[in-house]
Amino acid sequence: MMLDEDRTMTTNTREIRFANDISFPTDAVTQTLALLGKRGGGKTYAALLLAEGMLEAKAQIVAIDGVGKWWSLRLGTDGTIPGFEIPVFGGHHGDLPLTPDSG
Repeated sequence: MMLDEDRTMTTNTREIRFANDISFPTDAVTQTLALLGKRGGGKTYAALLLAEGMLEAKAQIVAIDGVGKWWSLRLGTDGTIPGFEIPVFGGHHGDLPLTPDSG
């Protein structure tokens, strides 16, 4: 990885850009990442953007949906067309519920 002219990290693979000055290389999927912040600070939103970028790059991801937000990856940007064909574990729209006795 290296910093390009506008100080974003780039690699030989595509990058996932959150904003003009914030991006991740798609090979970040092989790294350990943490999104930290206070409640309502945008952690889930940032993680969903990262996941969308990874899925667009044909990377495999796993997300456990304890808050019921990740099913939105199945919707296109306008909310009416299909998005990604992915299984969702947990949440109100999940394919498989996550309960205290789930193994």
